[in-house]
Amino acid sequence: MTKFPWGALLAGLLLLPSAASAHDADILYTQVRRAGPAEAEVRQVVTLTSGTLGLLVPADADGDGTVSQADLDARRPSLEVGVWDAMPLTAGGQPCARTSHAALLRQTFVELSASFTCPEGPLQQRYAVLSVLPAGYRVILGSAVEGEMPGALFADAAQPSLAIPCLGYTSG
Repeated sequence: MTKFPWGALLAGLLLLPSAASAHDADILYTQVRRAGPAEAEVRQVVTLTSGTLGLLVPADADGDGTVSQADLDARRPSLEVGVWDAMPLTAGGQPCARTSHAALLRQTFVELSASFTCPEGPLQQRYAVLSVLPAGYRVILGSAVEGEMPGALFADAAQPSLAIPCLGYTSG
């Protein structure tokens, strides 16, 4: 059975300005990578629209009505609390420690990235950010294996936690 390339579809929707309807903005796309089951380092990338980010934190630091890279840089502490603290990552039931995070403004979306040090064990993430977003928002979890998902993995306000499959392992 062929797996549907959800990551490629979402990236295409976010890159096309004409496709940026309100419905498309109701998605947070996330990828989580761990080098192996015993590896401590975990990396995560979350892709969302600047409008969605504005619902989570006051992203427009200079108040000019648009989000710039300078705004994201100025809001670094707000991003830490309003996004990363609201999406706790655990491994084997123990919290992972965030070691770094960054925000990059892309052409039509914002890319948030973070690195964590995690204990051994299965990864799980709770997306408490969904409780502050309007009804209908979902998180789509993509694997690190060629942008494909091992089935449809979604989180929403009713089910805000996801077990992160072992397919997130990368080589090298």
